Amino acid sequence: MLKRILHFDVIAVCINIFLFIWIVSIIKIDLGFLDPVGKALSDFDVYDIYFSKLREEPNADTNIVLVNIGNLGRAEIGHQINVINRYSPKVIGLDALFFTEKDSQSDSVLADAFSKVENMVLVSKLDYYNDSNDSYDSLITSINKFSIHTKNGFANLPDDATGSFRTIRNFKPSAVCSGKQVNSFAVNVAGIYSKDAADEFIKRENEYEMINYRGNYNKFYYIDAPDLFDETRSFSFIKNKIVLMGYMGTDLSTQTVDDAFFTPLNEKYAGRSFPDMYGIVIHANIVSMLLYRNYIGQLPYIFSIIFAIILCYINAVILVYMKKHHDKWYNGFNKAFIFVQTVGNLFLGVWLFSSFNYRINLTLAIAVIVLVPSFIDLYYNYLETLYAKIKNSLKGKKHE
Repeated sequence: MLKRILHFDVIAVCINIFLFIWIVSIIKIDLGFLDPVGKALSDFDVYDIYFSKLREEPNADTNIVLVNIGNLGRAEIGHQINVINRYSPKVIGLDALFFTEKDSQSDSVLADAFSKVENMVLVSKLDYYNDSNDSYDSLITSINKFSIHTKNGFANLPDDATGSFRTIRNFKPSAVCSGKQVNSFAVNVAGIYSKDAADEFIKRENEYEMINYRGNYNKFYYIDAPDLFDETRSFSFIKNKIVLMGYMGTDLSTQTVDDAFFTPLNEKYAGRSFPDMYGIVIHANIVSMLLYRNYIGQLPYIFSIIFAIILCYINAVILVYMKKHHDKWYNGFNKAFIFVQTVGNLFLGVWLFSSFNYRINLTLAIAVIVLVPSFIDLYYNYLETLYAKIKNSLKGKKHE
């Protein structure tokens, strides 16, 4: 049994597979003819299936109130803030940049509203990324008449400026800009509400964090753009809450693509056609994750490599045995074997994610599962003879 497990053929097949994967990883091959397929699959992640189809429905987060600013002007947004402030929120975060002056009356109303809020956070924007030192050269903020009354945090989301409409799965908690460490909008908002929660999160020191989505805007308190202008309504539930204001369509019943993104919650997790979540709602999900300390961990990639090596070797042992002793069943068996293991790996990844909030990269493991049968055929058809010649040649030189 030990000889069968440590057989040279098995070792050779595994070495060739990982050598092939390494060569492919370092050589850029132009596969333009695969572009349509590549574009369809490049934004797919197996964990999207968990978020959109498999997980239990999370509870709503009653600590956060979302307010739609729609297409309101500055004076009207100022009025919204004044109404909200009457109910004593813990912090107000506004996902809007005011980097130019407009008419003095509207600007004055908005600036005056900001000045009355005890804890107000505006978004900023990181700009001019510098590859050489992995930092940004510029931070765009609202003009002084507004920012003087507020704190700010950058609202950049991965790919939000590229127009690529890729799925937002991660976010950057902090970044270096002009030599200084700056925090994201969500981290600064959460830090005002709970300094301990924000500090604990920052200590993780991850460049990117995966967002553990709670849900769309209906998983929080929400107020539509016109509602705050109705003087007959009470919004007492705002007291001591986090209020996040931002664009969520002209009204909540009208879906638009402006400031909207794909997320793992999209019902169509492959071949998506319409973004499903507004930017301010994504920020609300991040804040919620921080406050509940419901982070998602990533197992170090070395675990993925070790798992792939073990899986490769086990597969090679079984399939080499089938090839040698049950050749007529080999082709049918290896296809079924690949299918069962691929599905099994996907279930393993989803189980680990749902049970422990940890994800593991299974790309390498699935790749070796698929490659083992082909490399067994390659070995016995070509490489076995080549290795035998090399071995005999070396033996001949030794005897000389």
